[in-house]
Formats: sequence, structure tokens, C-alpha cells
Amino acid sequence: MEDAAELYSQAANSYKTGGDWKKSGDTYLKAGDMYEKSSSHEAANCYVEAGKAYKKVSAKGCHVIMNSLSSFTMYFNACDSYTKAIMLYVDKNRHSTAARLSKEIGEMFEKDAKYEEALKAFERAAQFYLASDQPT
Repeated sequence: MEDAAELYSQAANSYKTGGDWKKSGDTYLKAGDMYEKSSSHEAANCYVEAGKAYKKVSAKGCHVIMNSLSSFTMYFNACDSYTKAIMLYVDKNRHSTAARLSKEIGEMFEKDAKYEEALKAFERAAQFYLASDQPT
């Protein structure tokens, strides 16, 4: 399973290099799922890369995410990918990394004027920072 995940990860990187952010995100997500099944530490990294790629699709698609269904889907996929990575990082006691990603989600919501969701994400980031004994 890890060999297949590695090939998916390489393909995702090729899509990223070519600027095809959606295919890159989809392929990183698939690689992450495969790595997760084999209990590999690479799963979280793939989910983070998927989130970054999806975030670029949503930013490229329109300035206000809600104006386009496909941009909204990519926005949701970015948050979902980051959330999967956060859960894996928390399980591995990597709270500062989980905090950074939670903050990233909060900034995405804040940019889209979704202040209630942003506040929740920032509060979760603060909790993770406190758990890691890192300054916020």
C-alpha cells in the first residue's frame, strides 16, 4: 500500500508543478488516505499538501468563495484536508503543528467573513498551542 501511496504522492507533485491544483489536491488526498491505512507518518503531510492545493483552486476561482459552487467545494476540501492532518498530528502529540493548521483554517474563514467559524478555529489553535507549551 505504501508503494502505491508513494506513486500517488509523486503524481500529485507533478500536478502541482504543472499548476493543476485540483488534480494535485485530489491526488494528495488519495495518497494521504493510502498512507493512513498503512499507518504511515506521511499521511498528515499529504493532507497538508492537499489542503494547500485546494486552497489555491478556491483562491484562483473567485475572490468571494461563496460566489462559485466549485470554488466553495475546493474551500471545503481544503478545510477538510487540514482537519484530517490536524487529527493525525494531535494523535502524534504534535500540538504546535495542529495549532498552526487550525490557525490557517481560522484565517481562511476570517478572509471569507465567516467570523463565527474563524473564532472556533482560532480557539482550537490556542488550545493546541497551550497543549504544546508553545507561545501563541
